[in-house]
Amino acid sequence: MFGRSILNALGLGSFEETNIPRGAELAASEDDRRGPEALKKCVKALRDAGGTSTEKYDGVGITVLEGMPKLNLSYDKLDKLLLCAAARLVRKGRSFVGTRMDYASHESMRTFVPISFGSSQTGRAAKLWQAILDMAADCDGDAKIFVKWKEDAEKVVSAASGQSMKVKSGTGIRMDNGGRSRTHGDGAHFHARTVTVVMKQPHATKRVSLCLACDDRPRGTRRLLHPSEWIYLGDLVLRNKDTYIGDVVAMGGKSVGGGGEATSALVHRVNPVEGAEWVLIIDWFRVQE
Repeated sequence: MFGRSILNALGLGSFEETNIPRGAELAASEDDRRGPEALKKCVKALRDAGGTSTEKYDGVGITVLEGMPKLNLSYDKLDKLLLCAAARLVRKGRSFVGTRMDYASHESMRTFVPISFGSSQTGRAAKLWQAILDMAADCDGDAKIFVKWKEDAEKVVSAASGQSMKVKSGTGIRMDNGGRSRTHGDGAHFHARTVTVVMKQPHATKRVSLCLACDDRPRGTRRLLHPSEWIYLGDLVLRNKDTYIGDVVAMGGKSVGGGGEATSALVHRVNPVEGAEWVLIIDWFRVQE
């Protein structure tokens, strides 16, 4: 099967070829092998085995980002801030917020708010970020907190990556009923991606399951991967206001493996949480020096 010889060579052959266990099964089966440190080593080993680029900015793997400041806004305050900023921009009946029930990919009611976070991203995302800046200039305390958090995040992401990093694009997504996603690999649109979760239930946890799957995408493609089967490797466990970072390989944008077998890619699935949540996704690129 895809990826099996890589895993065997790395001494990881005991990882099960299975769909991701759920709920109590996950908690019962969790051990050191599938903890965060083992997962980081596994991702690095898979990258090295596949001969994938290990440039420093491209090698953070996937991990909860240490040193990342917590966004000091509750779910309700963040919800109000983003939707109020979007409401400022409504012109001629056109909304800056999109809401849809996504059965195919996420099985969740999702509300999208594009946010440029000061990048070169244009259109609605840039206008919404400017609205937040204007609110901060008007002494809106929550807007000031949000802007300062983004500025601090840039410093932390650069330090973690060993390179100067800048925002490429961003978005906020509100998940209204659990926020489960299909197992998927992201497209290669970034050097690193950070994901910050702000949950309505402050003591809830969220699991992101990492897997290895056959990558049948054309070489050089930037599109997403939706595998029908995978090898489950382990979980990242996120608590309220945690941020995790994944480089382009760990998030599935670039393949691992190759040679005499089918190319493989790392993929992940977001497991549902209790209650609603806001997810802040920021894509980062390396600044050429």
